Amino acid sequence: MQLIKLSESTAARRRIPFFATDIADGVTAKTGLTFAAAEMQISENGAAYANGGGTVTEVGSGLYYYECATADIDTLGFLTLKLNDSLMTAQTVAVQIVAFDPYAAGVNVVSMDAGVITAAAIATGAIDADALAADAGTEIAAAVAVNLASNQGTASAGGASTITLASGSATADLYNGQWVRITSGTGAGQARRITDYTGAGTKVATVSPDWTTTPDATSVYDVIYDASGLADDSIKAAAIATGAITAAKFAAGAIDASAVADNAIDAAAIATGAITAAKFAAGAIDAAAIASSAITDTKIATGALTAAKFAAGAIDAAALAADAATEIATAVLAAAYESTVTVKDFFRLAGAVLYGKASGLEGGTHTFRDYADAKDRVVATYSAGARTPTTRDAT
Repeated sequence: MQLIKLSESTAARRRIPFFATDIADGVTAKTGLTFAAAEMQISENGAAYANGGGTVTEVGSGLYYYECATADIDTLGFLTLKLNDSLMTAQTVAVQIVAFDPYAAGVNVVSMDAGVITAAAIATGAIDADALAADAGTEIAAAVAVNLASNQGTASAGGASTITLASGSATADLYNGQWVRITSGTGAGQARRITDYTGAGTKVATVSPDWTTTPDATSVYDVIYDASGLADDSIKAAAIATGAITAAKFAAGAIDASAVADNAIDAAAIATGAITAAKFAAGAIDAAAIASSAITDTKIATGALTAAKFAAGAIDAAALAADAATEIATAVLAAAYESTVTVKDFFRLAGAVLYGKASGLEGGTHTFRDYADAKDRVVATYSAGARTPTTRDAT
């Protein structure tokens, strides 16, 4: 059934379409009709029919629409439109006048309990890279960055080679060796290694090399854990000839866990774009090659996982754990929709109003039951065109 918001102000959203057929056979599309006021009658929520205040516009091929006047839709409940031109078969169309905006963004017309979306409900391959928004990789990277940062905030000040943290540890030198990255504001996009941190009182981090653009009180930053193992600049790109490292140079099993020191490979050691698909032989990295818990959050630099890093279809249903869909559904349903109301709460309340058993609609107190008709979800009083909820039970 078509839904129209109570006293909708946008004319295009007050239109009720109908199809006119010739009264002679009841089938042939009837065109060129005009309607007098008495031929367009409405009944608001069961009241007696009266001339409508709207107008009829012909679209073509027998299709017309009645554009309600705002006075036609000032009562909640169903509205019945009766059209009866002498040259057409009489038509009666019903719509529902509701208190919410059916055009509002977001899901607001279904009730979904926890666990409805399970792993078994999603077909293999259903969630692939094309199903994700274009910026999904960037959003994931941002979430990873939040978890990898040891300190975040908006700088209090900055200098040629310093940044004053908004909040930080009182322990001097705690952030030495870590990286500070400007994520937005003045100097956005820069990253420098922290060489000294004052701690209590000033909370000033000294960086190297100097900033290209000096940060200030608008600079939003992350302090990022760093994995540094080899001595600075001990292995340079110039020391390795192009193509020097080939598969033939490695004996079977040459690179094992004991051959690589902890934190030996950090972000600074890998040149931009150095790791490409062509560098890996087919099947080079299999499950047996990666030790349990080898890849942890601290091994991935902030912002390293961007949308461009994922091939089309890289994240498909088979790549997700069997219970991934359930975990996603649980997280979505538990998210705050508004104030303390969760998405799950909203679905239950909205579903009761839209699909649940209702009583008292003809009076001043309207009661809407849950889907199972086991409890009152929403109770509201209506007076002078205003609705006042007295009960909202989303349990």
